[in-house]
Amino acid sequence: MNTKKTVLFCLLSLFGLLTLAQSISFSDVFKLEYRNAGYIQENDQIKGYYIFYQMDKVAKKTFAYRLQILDEHMKEAVSTIINRPKSYSLVEATFNGRAFLFLFFDQKKQAFELATFDKQGQELGVKQLEARNPKDRALFWSTKYGPQVTQQGDEMGNPTIYPVGNHGFLRMFPMYTGALKFGVTLEYYPNDLSESTFWSVKTPDKVYETKEILSVHGEYATIFSSQYNTRDYSQSTGGIQVLDMRTGKKVLESNLIFEKKGIKPQFCEYLPESKEILILGNYFDAKATNPTNLINGQGFCGLKLDLTGSVVQKNFMGWKENASQFLDINEKGKLKSGGSISIHKIIQTSSGELFAIGEEYIQAKASSGGASSGFGKIKGGALSSQASPELGNMVIFKFANDLTLEDVRMFEKQHSKVTMPIGFSLAPPGSIAILMKAFGLFDYAYTQQSKDKKQFFVSYFSSIKEKDKKKEPIFGVIVRDETGEFSTDQIHLTTEASEMWVLPAKAGHVAICEYFQKDKRIDVRLEPINY
Repeated sequence: MNTKKTVLFCLLSLFGLLTLAQSISFSDVFKLEYRNAGYIQENDQIKGYYIFYQMDKVAKKTFAYRLQILDEHMKEAVSTIINRPKSYSLVEATFNGRAFLFLFFDQKKQAFELATFDKQGQELGVKQLEARNPKDRALFWSTKYGPQVTQQGDEMGNPTIYPVGNHGFLRMFPMYTGALKFGVTLEYYPNDLSESTFWSVKTPDKVYETKEILSVHGEYATIFSSQYNTRDYSQSTGGIQVLDMRTGKKVLESNLIFEKKGIKPQFCEYLPESKEILILGNYFDAKATNPTNLINGQGFCGLKLDLTGSVVQKNFMGWKENASQFLDINEKGKLKSGGSISIHKIIQTSSGELFAIGEEYIQAKASSGGASSGFGKIKGGALSSQASPELGNMVIFKFANDLTLEDVRMFEKQHSKVTMPIGFSLAPPGSIAILMKAFGLFDYAYTQQSKDKKQFFVSYFSSIKEKDKKKEPIFGVIVRDETGEFSTDQIHLTTEASEMWVLPAKAGHVAICEYFQKDKRIDVRLEPINY
């Protein structure tokens, strides 16, 4: 693998010299979170970036927030300041291609506020949300849905809010439904936050329910829902739901039981061209299925459903019968390392081939002491040292048009351990990967495709290596070219920043974001990579 040094030249040269990197800096950054920076995408191409951060106080009782919008070359396009009371704190920020949505929490009123802005920084709407009861608020701040969750890349940044096409946003948050029971509320807001197309769907009273949002499209959202009779998750029922994003009504509901096998989705996507739901997950004996123990099952299942729930394509692929042809894996889905594989992304090439991007992880027993070796994977006091799953290699599965497994490739990367929150070491095996995704603990960053969809690029942002007391995270890329051949590249990114993360960029580049807390400064630059 090639190793390249960090490029530090700046775009601000008044002499117009050609530089290898394009960069920009912002000062007076009082507070910045991962989820408050992202990329702007149009027609699957990167067109710019946004950064939303808290500045210092502008008055005794007022804080200022700045929204910076950059073009794909890191040149400033829009800069606007948003003022909010000192009692406010920014919980989340997201962008749907046309509008920004910011979720604030008012400590004084113990209530939330939503505010939306267009790409020119003009306010579209503001909505004050009713103060929720203390139990609901405590549940919000303490669960995986709470604002301590941080993610990056494809899984970046919005533990409760998801962009819906370019016309609105879907918000998910927990709620108490009765004694020792909690459920989930889903709410849709249009860009202007008006009541014209707003809808809300709630778990019925006295029902214990969890929901996992698998994908959100402009038309539909796919959700894995489970309902339980007791708090120990036994005797569960549920399956996949497809909601119409314009009305909130269920278009499809399936228990995902076929041929006496139950399927637990690892990944689900709506395919707008064929109007089908593509699901890739593990399958189990339906009678033995228990969501708390779902991890590897008997193998993979590729499934396509139409919007009536009819099966378009289905293929069960056993670990021993099929996957072991390509991997050193046993009949229980365990790799030689003792690890399992979590799927992050599925993409389709112009030839119709499907590729599932996965990553190896090994569940570890709880241990005491020691901080995570991951860079930016523990923030503030939200996480604490206890369980330390190990991250392993990247894995890419290739499926034919009929969803049969054609090939599996494993790509070596540095193994590292990450730290889970207190108590999560006791989580059942099937929940570990979900929790790791929710807390942004995997190395996987994002996947990009070329405009003609003949090539794709898988990237990961690996853990720190200590070198001369400096942090040295690694950015790696796996490239599949037009001929079907794979190649790899790595960049070692020595930094003294408090936080660092990566975002997709224009072809041949990656966007590197660094936050220097002591200097109250953000540096953003484009780094060239080989492909």
